[in-house]
Amino acid sequence: MKRIGSLLMASGAAGLILSAFVAASSTAAMAQDEGSWNLTPSTGEAATQPDSKKPPLDLNGCWSGSIDDTKNGAGTGFLVFVQEGTKLGLGTGAELDIPSLGTVSGPLKGKANSQNFELGFHGKACNISFHGKISNSGDLTGMYHLSKKCFGKVLKGTFEYTFDATNASCPE
Repeated sequence: MKRIGSLLMASGAAGLILSAFVAASSTAAMAQDEGSWNLTPSTGEAATQPDSKKPPLDLNGCWSGSIDDTKNGAGTGFLVFVQEGTKLGLGTGAELDIPSLGTVSGPLKGKANSQNFELGFHGKACNISFHGKISNSGDLTGMYHLSKKCFGKVLKGTFEYTFDATNASCPE
């Protein structure tokens, strides 16, 4: 009799485990059958992607102002843009006056979208890149990076430029 009771308890426990497994399996199957997920990002990179239907930033012209180099402090600089749609090409250039090091200047090329821009120059003597946007106040803000080939050490910093409608701060 004890044997039959033990057998019934064991088969009851096995049945309970099997029932839980079947219930879990059917729930998983049901979740798969309810359609696809809809994801709406609230923050992060996906939320900040530019709208390809919006026109690119209007950067054409001269922008000048201050830089803040992480190793050398405050300086000045400018960016001049020649823009055709999203392309920033021939005639686009920059100059940075970096305290205690000197001035670096030259041509750049890149692209712009509805939210930001990227510019760069890669040569034997120096590699430089700029990334930025137009802030809510209308200023051009962003970061720059110069390779070790430019001044013997890697330089990076930020810039904040205002639009110069007279082009006086951007030499030709």
